[in-house]
Amino acid sequence: MPKKIKFACVAEGATDLAVLEAILSGYFGDADGDFIQVEPLSPLLDASNKQQEGGGWTKVFHYCQSQPFQTAFQAHDFIVIQIDTDCAHEWHFNERKLRLDFTPTKEMTVLEVMEIARTKFEILFKAAFGDEFLTENQSKIIYAISVSELECWLLPANEKLLKLKTDKSKIKKCYDALGNPEKMHVNYTRLSESYYQQQKLHKFAKENESLAGFIDELDNKLAAKLTEYNTTT
Repeated sequence: MPKKIKFACVAEGATDLAVLEAILSGYFGDADGDFIQVEPLSPLLDASNKQQEGGGWTKVFHYCQSQPFQTAFQAHDFIVIQIDTDCAHEWHFNERKLRLDFTPTKEMTVLEVMEIARTKFEILFKAAFGDEFLTENQSKIIYAISVSELECWLLPANEKLLKLKTDKSKIKKCYDALGNPEKMHVNYTRLSESYYQQQKLHKFAKENESLAGFIDELDNKLAAKLTEYNTTT
């Protein structure tokens, strides 16, 4: 049996971690966890998967400038960073706020928003650790940019919960569209259970542009590792 591929995750909350674990497992067709290992870096969870500390997008940015984040690359093959973009109007590039709006009058694509988020993180990394850090670790960083909230990724897989005529590719008010589920790890594991199945994951990902973007990010960053992985199975 080949050595497990080790992922670490930095996310806004326990619910986001649940969805990331489902997607990573489904991507490899590894619902039993035989070939990959997924470890939360932030927020930390207890034995019952309850969040032990505060979360949110500010915590993601702060953790990604910390010493524990920097040293985590030594023990993991990849680090997944998840963040919603619904509060992007509050993000700062140096002293200037990043102004994003998803109203119909604004012309900015989902892919452009995702690229802006990646740029934000690169600025943070360079400021905290220097240019060399990003050069050495860029291939190990996988961005999970959910536009505008991670619940949007769950719409395609939960059609029965959605209100009549709800657009499964929508990018606003997705939490409401799911029926305002209680923010618990176990609930989001259930909502993302279809994503543990590789075929369903790739089918449903086509219905949400930022989820599809995350799958593309996995394809690009994992290509070399998957070649190594497949030759040893």
